[in-house]
Amino acid sequence: MSDTMAVTLAFATLVDWVLSTGQERVDLLPDLWHGETDQWRVTLNGSRTETRDDLPPMTFRLIHKTALIGVAVINPFGGAVAGVTEEEPIEHFEAATKGRAQ
Repeated sequence: MSDTMAVTLAFATLVDWVLSTGQERVDLLPDLWHGETDQWRVTLNGSRTETRDDLPPMTFRLIHKTALIGVAVINPFGGAVAGVTEEEPIEHFEAATKGRAQ
């Protein structure tokens, strides 16, 4: 899987997960959105402007709760993952979304 495809898939997976929490439109959020799973803390700037903490528009920031280094910054066009593989957050949030759908 190419880096661009994996990160783009991660963005789509994260949007699906946020929607599974009851949010209807991530692009209409008035401020940062925060959520978490048992493994990850998630911040999303769904707006079209940069936020007060310098999170760019339409960007997720993920911080792993237990890994020494486990950080990801993901937007629709790319991103960066450190300390974990690109597939790990994808698999985790796919499973979390399916868990809520049941």
